[in-house]
Amino acid sequence: MAKFSKLGNYNVLWEQSAAWVIKNLVFVLFLGFLAVIYIANYKYAKKSMHQVRVLKEEVMTLERMHNSIESSIGAQSRYSEVSKKIKEKGIGENGSKPVIIKE
Repeated sequence: MAKFSKLGNYNVLWEQSAAWVIKNLVFVLFLGFLAVIYIANYKYAKKSMHQVRVLKEEVMTLERMHNSIESSIGAQSRYSEVSKKIKEKGIGENGSKPVIIKE
């Protein structure tokens, strides 16, 4: 009993708060449900933000690859580069005028 006398009014306060919780149990459960939804939404948003960051990095990498490939293709398709490749294969210009076919 000495322990309860040291607590003073805390025991009465505990009984009152316990009675209030039981009296408003539906409201307390609703608040708990909202807390669970809030936590789940936070984790989902964090996961989505991480996925967006990863996809942004991947898009930037692919964009750099695309630009480098596009520039190399552009360099290879210049008239001077194409004529060099044709001469290497021995196809080159023959110097004669084209023949016009008449019907």
